Amino acid sequence: MLFAVVTGGWIGVNLDSLIGATLENRGITNNNSTNFLASLLGGLIGALVFYAFA
Repeated sequence: MLFAVVTGGWIGVNLDSLIGATLENRGITNNNSTNFLASLLGGLIGALVFYAFA
C-alpha cells in the first residue's frame, strides 16, 4: 500500500508541474483546475497501482 501511495503522489506532483508548465501558461487552465487535475490523476494512478499489486 505504501508503494501505491508514494507512486500516486510522485506522479501527481510531476503532473502538476507538467500541466502548469503547458496548459496553465497557455491560459487553458487556471491554478485551481491544474491542482484538481493533478490530484485526480495522481489518486487514480495510485489506486490502479494498489489494485494491480493487491
